[in-house]
Amino acid sequence: MTVEERLETLEREAKRNRKMVRWLGVLLGLCIGAWLATGIFFPQGLVAQDVAREIKANKFVMVDEEGNDRMIMFVGENSHPFLNMLDNSGYPGIIMGISEGEPGLLMFDKELKNRMSMEIFQGDPIFVMFDEGGLSRVNMRMYQGEPKLTMFDEKGNARMSMRMLDDEPRITMTGETGDARIGMGVLEGDSVLLLFDESGNVIWRAP
Repeated sequence: MTVEERLETLEREAKRNRKMVRWLGVLLGLCIGAWLATGIFFPQGLVAQDVAREIKANKFVMVDEEGNDRMIMFVGENSHPFLNMLDNSGYPGIIMGISEGEPGLLMFDKELKNRMSMEIFQGDPIFVMFDEGGLSRVNMRMYQGEPKLTMFDEKGNARMSMRMLDDEPRITMTGETGDARIGMGVLEGDSVLLLFDESGNVIWRAP
């Protein structure tokens, strides 16, 4: 499953569960009321042994002063746990959860567009920033055991990358077709700068 598919799965989970949570707020209120009533009408010593030390449920809802849902904790499909934080309109602003056995966090703008994500994907941590059109523009991750930063243009093409390769820093800048045009870094302890033409041939280097 790709990162994009996992993001879509998290978004579907949030939308499917947002409308089914108000009953739990009422249930929690009744439970709290019953607990308070027990403490008033019965001596503490008589009920101490019956006080539950755990509350188990499939879903918890926190509401604001006006009764609007603001935070939802639930277990979705395939027993995946999620935590949704909602804005004033009831739409998700932050979604945290575990999908396919790996944790993830999504952040949305006011138009419900995913703008940032952090997750563990196939054992590697990934941080992604999206533009208003939903395209990935900045990607930071561990790649083959070493850190890598990639920046993309408006067409989704990778244009610049910074990474560690064999414990040495490298920077690559590419043209619109994805071919390297500038390369710089440290190679076997020496600094290197390379310039390439449109065909990928080295036209200048230092040293």
